[in-house]
Amino acid sequence: MVVAYAILDASVPHSGRGSLLVNGKRLGRVSRLAIARSAADVLLLHCSPTWKVLGTAAFASASEAEQSAERSYPGISRKWQRMRVTKRQAEAFLNALWKGKECSFCQRRPDQVEKIVAGRGGVRICDICIREIREKMNDDSTRKA
Repeated sequence: MVVAYAILDASVPHSGRGSLLVNGKRLGRVSRLAIARSAADVLLLHCSPTWKVLGTAAFASASEAEQSAERSYPGISRKWQRMRVTKRQAEAFLNALWKGKECSFCQRRPDQVEKIVAGRGGVRICDICIREIREKMNDDSTRKA
């Protein structure tokens, strides 16, 4: 979930201090930055003018991500735009976006799993459920004699 974004114009210099490597090369100035929360980390997303993610860096907190951005882009602190979307609103949006494409067994959305396989009659199963079923099928304690 994106919590803040910044559009970098000519008023925000690039210090050249960035240490983010993409395909073995140092990523230079970008025109967009975003801070997003994932399940485990806070990510600083370095983006193109069309918001294509060019590189990411993980941090323990949003303030650490902002401090890192400030080292590369002095003055960016005045450019951050805070998102005004609650977690509940974001979840509602994602549920509507993926409606009808969830796993038929656990109801996880495609963005919450690695893969979903569709079968006959619109039934879908995700990789997590497949793994759990495989484990149960291979468990000797559940076999009948």
